[in-house]
Amino acid sequence: MTTYEIGINGCHASAYDVPPALALAERDRSITGGELLSALATAIDLHIRLSRSITTNAIDTGRDNMVAVWGATAVSAKLLRLDEEKTRNAFGIAYAHAAGEFQMYEEGAHTVALQQGLRARSGVESALSAMVGFNGPREPFFGKYGFYKAFEPDYDRNMLMDKLGSDYVNASISFKPWPSCRAMHHGIDGLLQLREEHDFVGDDVVSIELGLNQRAGSVVAEPRDQKWNPADPVVARFSLPS
Repeated sequence: MTTYEIGINGCHASAYDVPPALALAERDRSITGGELLSALATAIDLHIRLSRSITTNAIDTGRDNMVAVWGATAVSAKLLRLDEEKTRNAFGIAYAHAAGEFQMYEEGAHTVALQQGLRARSGVESALSAMVGFNGPREPFFGKYGFYKAFEPDYDRNMLMDKLGSDYVNASISFKPWPSCRAMHHGIDGLLQLREEHDFVGDDVVSIELGLNQRAGSVVAEPRDQKWNPADPVVARFSLPS
């Protein structure tokens, strides 16, 4: 179910960062509620900052949320109480796990949810590896062959670094009221409002006309053969016509 929040560049930080946090807190009962919330606030802030620093859109590039592994790594490193050196190694190790593609949305594949689980697992594994002495690159972000140069050369460093540690950008996220693609919510809300005002049922509806911008339409109305008559729950969650 897509019941997580939405943020800049559709980063869906909590979908990647909350599961490993809960798993680690269950594993180590000494972790307090305060520590859990602090780790999540720190990790989600970093995740959103990394996501918003990328100035291209996954719909255009096909590279989707590749930064997610560092959100999961951040929350894991904090809850495992790693020191600075091991945390740095964890982030370097995580670079080897950085991945994410948009073809899954194009085809409505089950990997829409799987990729979130893979990145969450990778974050935990990166932190656990660092905890036992494994190391990774020292400059995974801005090194000669770091993430930004290798995968996302169009970026705004200020969107990552500005007021880091003092201004938590978590407040920029919004929670999804409906378990579907956010581009569908305006249509859902509008239909519910009309039903409340005019007291009709589904059989009373002859047709519905709804405007979308091109980018939203490409996600929730195309390809037509899939999105207008979805045969799979994953596709249905990205199908406005249905």
